[in-house]
Amino acid sequence: MTPDFENHNHPGHHHHHGDFHDYNEAVREYKKSFSSKEDVLEQTPDPAVAEMIQNMDQTGLETAFDRFDRQKPHCTFGMAGICCKNCNIGPCRITKKSPRGVCGADADLIVARNLLRWVAAGVSGHGARGREVIIALKSAAQGKLNIPILGTEKLKKSATQLGISIEGKTIEEVASSVADILLEDLSRTIPDEHKTLHAFATPERIDLWKELDILPISAYHEVFEALHRTGTGTDSNWENIMQQLLRCGLAFSWSSVLASSIAMDSLFGLPVRSTVKSNIGALKKGYVNIALHGHSPLLVSEIVKQGKTEKFDALAKEHGARGIQFYGICCSGLSAMYRYGGVIPLSNAIGAELVLGTGALDLWVADVQDVFPAIMDVAKCFKTTVVTTSDSAKLPGAEHYAFDHDHSNIDQTEKLAQKIVTRAIESFASRRDVPVKIPNYQVDAEIGFSLENTVEE
Repeated sequence: MTPDFENHNHPGHHHHHGDFHDYNEAVREYKKSFSSKEDVLEQTPDPAVAEMIQNMDQTGLETAFDRFDRQKPHCTFGMAGICCKNCNIGPCRITKKSPRGVCGADADLIVARNLLRWVAAGVSGHGARGREVIIALKSAAQGKLNIPILGTEKLKKSATQLGISIEGKTIEEVASSVADILLEDLSRTIPDEHKTLHAFATPERIDLWKELDILPISAYHEVFEALHRTGTGTDSNWENIMQQLLRCGLAFSWSSVLASSIAMDSLFGLPVRSTVKSNIGALKKGYVNIALHGHSPLLVSEIVKQGKTEKFDALAKEHGARGIQFYGICCSGLSAMYRYGGVIPLSNAIGAELVLGTGALDLWVADVQDVFPAIMDVAKCFKTTVVTTSDSAKLPGAEHYAFDHDHSNIDQTEKLAQKIVTRAIESFASRRDVPVKIPNYQVDAEIGFSLENTVEE
């Protein structure tokens, strides 16, 4: 077909590809909902938060609330998702004057690419910590990791649903087979059926996902493909990109989330229902106080286990403490709390600096995700020892007792945990001169819900 050059006009040398949508007004309205530090002080329903923000001010320490205010006004282009930094020609921003980037990408394409990359990052984040606990289940089954497999009923039920015959097999053999399937679904490279999804999803959902062509090959593959598609000059169809986002979403659900849950419940046992004290006011003076911050339960579980032994309880008391107490920041502490008891939930990532600002923490265990670098400034001020436990997540100035990149030292889990508890006791002894201010506010929290015990109740 011959192009019609004569009738293909270029008035002003400008092409118009669709209407420009001005996102500024919508973003301006959204920004009005942003709380300031003063708003938080006036409106927070948690008296402990207000008290600790004021205490931090008096100490001269900044918090996330200060830094959030200093970031204002937040970038309108970033908030609308219409800034592209995926190649070195840019960054490009979409405006009325410039409705397309240098490569020709419009707002729909740029937003879709950004969304897909964010989702891919989420799949990898959840999947990475899931991989560690699945490897732990496999290692326990092989005898490389000295941890008992406690969730035998959950393991056997999951194995049966995955099509694994359990008749005449030891728990270790069943665990190894389950771990193999979970790891395969996480990292499969040659296209094949995602076994976990097909075993646990309902048939009508699977049929619909097949019809929509969004069934994932594996979490690894879909993240790999997401980064490929959103690279320079690759996928320029925003609908096709969003289709890949849905594949990532399914990989997230059935590998990053469900597979992690199966491995965790199989290895550590199901959560136990209980009522605990919560909030910053639940901190205890006179104890070796250890905070568990992050999202990976393997080493944290062993740290709690070691800290509850007579050996370390006696060692803590020899150094003048009343005992050892554990606290949860984000998911690592909560995972241990659900199963072992005696772990007090205090805060999420945003409140971590406030917890450190009490001066009550002797050691802070930081594994992966939602551990902000700013905690190091507060920890230094209050002489709190910070320990990192993952090759994936280091903090400048922190001590490092961790699994290596290959997890080749997973058999050293017990020794790593013992070293960390010992450092907590040493830290307690060396920081007796640090002033402690704990808000007098705590609440009861109902914890330990699982599908199994919820159905039973």
